[in-house]
Amino acid sequence: MTEIASSLRSSAPVIDESLQGIQLPDDFNDLARACGVSEESLPAVRACSVRIIGHSRRDAAETFAFGDDLVFVEGQMRDPEVFTDFATKAYGYGSKYIAKLKRVSTELARDRHRCIFTSMSSTQILEMLPRTPQERNEILAKLEEGQKITVAQIKNWGKEKEEPADPLGQSGRRGLMALGQLNLKTGVAAVTMLTGKILARIEAELEPEGGRKPKAVRRKELNADVRVDARTASGHLVRVACRLSANIFGDTVPADLPEDSGWRKVRDLIRVLGAPTVNGRTAASCGRG
Repeated sequence: MTEIASSLRSSAPVIDESLQGIQLPDDFNDLARACGVSEESLPAVRACSVRIIGHSRRDAAETFAFGDDLVFVEGQMRDPEVFTDFATKAYGYGSKYIAKLKRVSTELARDRHRCIFTSMSSTQILEMLPRTPQERNEILAKLEEGQKITVAQIKNWGKEKEEPADPLGQSGRRGLMALGQLNLKTGVAAVTMLTGKILARIEAELEPEGGRKPKAVRRKELNADVRVDARTASGHLVRVACRLSANIFGDTVPADLPEDSGWRKVRDLIRVLGAPTVNGRTAASCGRG
């Protein structure tokens, strides 16, 4: 039990449950005794339990008070494991949530008054738990200067300072996974960007002139504009979407996508757009006769 929690418990009055409108389970006293709570401590444990069930946890002061009550009740029992079972049954909170609130009371004790002074919310305080003491001090200093800091910013504090590891410099399974993730990310981005560029070029060619009448499509110019992008997009799509298989020579090559696959249709279309021309016609259309 922390000194702060102890002092709060010694000065806190016993709450009349009927005035609070909160009813503890009928067997609460027997359950508490079975967990090691003495007759002398039972009234204080009941009072804390009423507050725990009724805590709103909207702001910093209420959040710390909630954690203090949990720490106090735990201190009256045989061991933390018994308390966790007791708390989940008597209070209805999950064990992970209870553990977080206890950590607020103990691990953030030195920052209690700063958190309350800067009007931090309960969610902000919970996100302070994984932060290092230095990061917590940085966050509180910014808040004390009047800056607004969101929950998401606290959650990701310090991550923007980390230099991304070079996948080529990592070895073993982790290095291969990092390299694969990098290739997947760049490949998908390239396919998306290039196909969007191709569609925009085609749509621009099909737009009526001046909004009045359709214009003749300049197929030769259009084909030249999209061919390189389509061939590049096709290569990226195969790289990220196709598994590998061995051909008759024992070489590893990308396997084909299933006939009924929507991505097979996309790949075939991109290949047609990227095919070289023969006398103004694509090689693919010439092959169809």
